[in-house]
Amino acid sequence: MSEQGIFKKIVVVLIGAIVGALLTNVQDEIKICIGWKAGFCPLTSEITYEDGDRYKGEALNGKPHGKGVYIYANGTRYEGELRNGLADGKGTKIFVQGNQEKKYEGEWKQGFYNGKGTLIYVNGARHEGEWLNNKKNGKGVLTYASGDRIEGDWKDDGYVKGVYIYKNGDRYEGEWSNEKRNGKGTLTYADGKRYVGDFRDNEITGSGSITFPKDHKTQSYDGEWKNGKYNGIGTLIWSDGDRYYGNWLDGKMHGYGIYTWANGNRYDGEWRDHKRNGSGVMKYSDGTRKSGTWKNDEFIASPALH
Repeated sequence: MSEQGIFKKIVVVLIGAIVGALLTNVQDEIKICIGWKAGFCPLTSEITYEDGDRYKGEALNGKPHGKGVYIYANGTRYEGELRNGLADGKGTKIFVQGNQEKKYEGEWKQGFYNGKGTLIYVNGARHEGEWLNNKKNGKGVLTYASGDRIEGDWKDDGYVKGVYIYKNGDRYEGEWSNEKRNGKGTLTYADGKRYVGDFRDNEITGSGSITFPKDHKTQSYDGEWKNGKYNGIGTLIWSDGDRYYGNWLDGKMHGYGIYTWANGNRYDGEWRDHKRNGSGVMKYSDGTRKSGTWKNDEFIASPALH
């Protein structure tokens, strides 16, 4: 073969190699652009910012745009979809707080939690549900590190209505305010007791009724409460048929009240510390009666005759 022929062959090989490389670059470019519309194509970039933040991923006009990883100077890391430099779409962000972390995984819009997602807090609690502008809004389940959990409705990061399920098996369903039981609600205990009525700052306070399981010595109480104790006017019925209607103080019969025994005996008078104390009348089922002063359940004197 002549020198001229050899030269032509070399030129052809070189041209082929160059064209092949160009085609490969074009194919890579096409792969990057798949799924993008409106005539623009984000290109993969690596960006280092003056404050120490770093980004690697798809970009448009010098901003993170598409899929990528954004690492903050403090170690916080976002991986997912971005638009115009902000988290937008689906993504995961791990927040670094000292030597601890919290993590959000879900939907974003313009840099905020928006849509459905799960936030795992530093203390181990986790909320799974609907979000709006970084706040819990809509349906959700918050599980505490203790094992307690809340299932229900949220508004502006606050729990408004639903079911609170305690680790010990107790369940509360009703109204909430300031993240506490406030208003009307039902508290069902794991041991079978059930309270229906008013709550204030997590405590049973106001008017309400409680029923007990069949094997309990008490059947029910209906009346006024303060901080989880009978307080005010109320009726207590025991499982053996005894009942008391009257005043209560700190869970004890105190003040004026009527106690009726299942056998027909009845006391009508004053009470103190859960016992007959003061003036009162005891009427027995056989028709006899005692009227006068009582002390610690003992009759001590009849009224003086004048």
